Amino acid sequence: MLNTNAVRLLGVMVGLAAGGQPALAQPVSTTGSCQVALSALASEWNNIAFAPPSKPGQAVVAGRDGHVTSGAQFNFMAGQIRLAHVACSRGDDASAMQNIAVVRDILDRSNRRNS
Repeated sequence: MLNTNAVRLLGVMVGLAAGGQPALAQPVSTTGSCQVALSALASEWNNIAFAPPSKPGQAVVAGRDGHVTSGAQFNFMAGQIRLAHVACSRGDDASAMQNIAVVRDILDRSNRRNS
């Protein structure tokens, strides 16, 4: 089941960082850049398809393939993705990659199948 709200949320974040264009329509830049890492993260995020929390303090936010997080963690990850887009668009690859790494770490820990 495709979670259209989560896809829309990430699409808006990616679109804002890409000057209003959908992320899938954007050409991929050189390997290893923050744009490539953001595209990979967007793909992973969309595949997990977390249901956005109905309230920030929601205890359980479920996604596909055994991923479970909290409402607070979901909102924190969305904020880190937005910060990564801002940093990447201003050319600060190091900061963007730090934000991406934070999200990836949380996503890795959110997968109960791997724990």
